Amino acid sequence: MSYIVWSYAFLITVRSFFIILTPMQTPPEALLITNDWLYDNVGRYLTFQNDLFFSSHTALPYMGYLLFKERGVRFAFMALSVLLAVTVLCTRLHYSIDVAAAYFITYAVYRFEINWFKE
Repeated sequence: MSYIVWSYAFLITVRSFFIILTPMQTPPEALLITNDWLYDNVGRYLTFQNDLFFSSHTALPYMGYLLFKERGVRFAFMALSVLLAVTVLCTRLHYSIDVAAAYFITYAVYRFEINWFKE
């Protein structure tokens, strides 16, 4: 269990580093939340600006797919990752490079952790 928590924490740390390096603006055609009481009073204080690269909507469930070994759980995580990838692309909340890069970077983080924990 601690390995799973560590893996997610490390992935979020790597993503934070990428966000600092690539402060990309939200696409102008993005589906924005406006005139929503919950977002206006709470959500806007919990969200960040220019935090697109790489998509955590895609990366976090994909990390679950890589970490868990049970077939049904893996399928659920991969299905969720693909569903979220399609959703953020259709709503234009991310650029396609953000979503595609999430799979490659997450896999690289996963492989790095495997090699690191072997030592």
